[in-house]
Amino acid sequence: MGSFKDEPYANMDCAELLQAEQDVILRDLGELNKHADLRKINDFAKRARAVRNHALLISELGKRLPKVFKREKAKRELLEGLEKIIEDVAETYHVSKGDFPQDIAGLKRKLGRADWAKFPKIDDDQVRAIG
Repeated sequence: MGSFKDEPYANMDCAELLQAEQDVILRDLGELNKHADLRKINDFAKRARAVRNHALLISELGKRLPKVFKREKAKRELLEGLEKIIEDVAETYHVSKGDFPQDIAGLKRKLGRADWAKFPKIDDDQVRAIG
């Protein structure tokens, strides 16, 4: 019925409708880059929030771990109460719980294998810098 050729429509009964549809399609094509850029920015912001929240959580776990004795037992206890620790971090730093990992069981497994002695502590200046 219609095409993007510069020739007149073969069936003029629908010419107005076809022209309107062509205009909409061309406008949508022109806006694709705008939407893609906005999506990329939103995805980047989401990843940045996730990184910040991971850093806050890791730092909090490191702070709660005893310095010398019974570290493995304390680590297990902290992992058992991970949901509460996430809530505490979210409340303390005014961040969304939705930006933390939703797969708590998977996070517990990964943290269980990690060497917490290597977790860096984040001081208040760093928290403000990533806030």
